[in-house]
Amino acid sequence: MSFTLGALAALAVALAWPVPMLLARARWTERSPRAALVMWQAIALGGALSMFSALLDLALKPSVRVADLAAAAVGGPLPADWTLLNALAFSAAVLFAVLLFANVTHAAWTTERKRRQHRFRVELLSDPLEGVRDVRLLNHPAPLAFCLPGLRNLTVLSSGLIELFDEGEFRAVIAHERAHLRGQHHLLLLAFRAWHAALPWFPIASRAEGAVARLIELVADDDAARTVPRADLARALERIGGAWEDGLSFGQDLGYAVTNNVEVRVGRLRAPRNRISVPARLLVAVTAFALVAVPSAHLIDTLGRNF
Repeated sequence: MSFTLGALAALAVALAWPVPMLLARARWTERSPRAALVMWQAIALGGALSMFSALLDLALKPSVRVADLAAAAVGGPLPADWTLLNALAFSAAVLFAVLLFANVTHAAWTTERKRRQHRFRVELLSDPLEGVRDVRLLNHPAPLAFCLPGLRNLTVLSSGLIELFDEGEFRAVIAHERAHLRGQHHLLLLAFRAWHAALPWFPIASRAEGAVARLIELVADDDAARTVPRADLARALERIGGAWEDGLSFGQDLGYAVTNNVEVRVGRLRAPRNRISVPARLLVAVTAFALVAVPSAHLIDTLGRNF
């Protein structure tokens, strides 16, 4: 085993278990959720690239060209010096790539289908909210707030929520939901949901999806706080708490939840903003870049040498 192959395999294993476990337990992620989201994306992408690159490195000898393998796949002879281990590694790399692509495609199709069904029902049962753009009012006594991304983004509020909130709290809810839509958070959730679906036996995939869902809510809080007072959003959360929770019914496939970490969110909004230091954020950015760039560079080099 070459040093490069061993390093890639070690990186893949590290990004598959100990690194995400440490990040899931880290306290700094609540202080700088956007930086934590960048790290989660780098871990997921870097881990997949490392695994795929390591398998290809093991499968493709310098004397073997991708064109030779393509010819062998349609009935030609296998390369003369290709061993069983090479063949197994190449098969594993192809299956790994196909599995991830298939799950992303299936998750995207399923989510979009359910979102369209839900959007149709919402538009059928709700009315435009006068004076507020792209917001619809659902006549329901329970306090509800959720958003539906699409070609025309919608924020949906219930009459129960409007009756409960004052003007400042109402604007804070709108700002929070629109922050989700601006950030295209549904795409990020989709990617981690597909990762979880591809590896359902892998505990860290489930933990990553949950961590990303929680961090997205903190990011939306921070984005909303740029346009509305933090105290208004904190009061809205305190007033209805878990009732502002479209995650169980809609968030997993359709919208976004405020989730059940209400105390953490209220505490962040009530306290002065306490982000991690600039050097620490820079370290996170550099580390995230390296986790993706290193296996990507090796993968490009491997394919270039064997094409």
